[in-house]
Amino acid sequence: FGVTHRIHPEVWRGVKTIHNSKPKLIDAADGSPVPAPASFRSVNAQENVGILPPRLYKGICDLFQPNAIYWKESDYDRRGYYSYFLDLSDEMKTSPSNIIEDVIVNNLLPLAKRGLSAEDQEKIVGAEWWCHHRPISANLGHNLHFDTDEALLAEEQSITHPIVSSVLYLTGGADGGQ
Repeated sequence: FGVTHRIHPEVWRGVKTIHNSKPKLIDAADGSPVPAPASFRSVNAQENVGILPPRLYKGICDLFQPNAIYWKESDYDRRGYYSYFLDLSDEMKTSPSNIIEDVIVNNLLPLAKRGLSAEDQEKIVGAEWWCHHRPISANLGHNLHFDTDEALLAEEQSITHPIVSSVLYLTGGADGGQ
């Protein structure tokens, strides 16, 4: 298969099988359960409209379509992986200035907050985002990784993780569905 990397056994240390055979993540620090990842779908599953309002979904699909100017102007094909950080200041939360900010602030952030305590919701200070496009036949995805503040890691050798992560797929495979 050409596999060159594997998940280190220590990654699985926090996984504990419970009586119904479903894995449950356990926080190694205090033994408390970690909530399972949430999956959000359209409230109208029969129409399969996704979690974004149709105008936003169409707009963001247009912005990132394979022949969109974004890919050329960002030098995507030669630049490697990169991302953007959106500071979620109070002003940003009330006045997003473009479609990406609108999607994050008014659609994804409220969904992400649903599974968090009020205390944890207050800890959210920003959102990192990026976009990839791959030919369907290439079967490439994003490299296995964990999210961390790489600048903090380089400066202080401290590993931090986001309080919540999400993925928004604009297409769903060979049929191009949501």
